[in-house]
Amino acid sequence: MRTWLRIEFLLKQLSASQNIVDHLGALTFFRNAADLLDVFERGELRTEIFKELERQQQKLQSWFKVPSVDTATIDARLADLKTRGAALMVAPRMGQLLHEDRLIALVRQRLSIPGGCCSFRSADAAYLASY
Repeated sequence: MRTWLRIEFLLKQLSASQNIVDHLGALTFFRNAADLLDVFERGELRTEIFKELERQQQKLQSWFKVPSVDTATIDARLADLKTRGAALMVAPRMGQLLHEDRLIALVRQRLSIPGGCCSFRSADAAYLASY
């Protein structure tokens, strides 16, 4: 549950920081994107989603025992869950395209370095150049 809440939080943060107008906005966006990629890179995420799809299928199966239930609707939902499960198993790893993006990889590398995204280097260079 914590993972799902973390993903939801990060997606909301990314959505809120889409309009980048300054250095701080860009830094916020890329930090959130990097955090989201870190969550996606965990191997258990796909497995957890698949398990949840199976749990939902089992819940729907139990509805067949209820008298006067609309079996066509249940069949349609079961087919939808099975289709989504099959698509999940053949889909590339979550975040794979972003993980392979060169720009994002460079920014993530800079984010991991303490002070790697500070602009003090350019300010120091300008200061030193004035002497």
